[in-house]
Amino acid sequence: MSNLTFNQELALATAIGEQIWREQSLVANRMTWNLTFQGFMIAGFALIATADFSTPDRMTLELVVAAAGVIVALATLAGVYAAQRQSSYLKKCWVAQFTPPPTDAEGESGQDAAGEPREHEFLPRPFSDSTGSRLGRIAPRTICVTVAIMWIVLGGFAWAGLEAEPKVTIEGPARIEVPGPQPAPAPVPAPASEAK
Repeated sequence: MSNLTFNQELALATAIGEQIWREQSLVANRMTWNLTFQGFMIAGFALIATADFSTPDRMTLELVVAAAGVIVALATLAGVYAAQRQSSYLKKCWVAQFTPPPTDAEGESGQDAAGEPREHEFLPRPFSDSTGSRLGRIAPRTICVTVAIMWIVLGGFAWAGLEAEPKVTIEGPARIEVPGPQPAPAPVPAPASEAK
């Protein structure tokens, strides 16, 4: 605990709380941008996949879209991670400033029964406990990783289609077989030399 007056403690607590809120807002904004962009990319990928133009060109565009999707997902993940690191730093500042030492002058522990730092007597903690914080960080990270994996898989399918492009060469008359009932073949007339 510090030697600050209550008003100074309140001002510091408010500043730390606002900075934590700002970092959480940055995570939310980055995830919104990511998911909006990814929605457009998925729609573009679907349009390209169903387009009627040459296969190598279509596959190349699919690979470009998939690569852009991976890049944006990983960039968002980096931004989310940076904001969460800053939040962790701010939480450490809060704990250092507003929790009692491990054992205070009266011999009381600075931790509660769960091992979390004891609360300030008047100022509420502006963040969840360590378990809640870890659980809250899973969702944005998982979404970014899942989207990146999705694009890698779609890009892999496009790459496999590009590499396995069939090279068909027809060297004479070709016969196309159609499944289902077939009409009886027409009788072949006998050659003129056999007719006599």
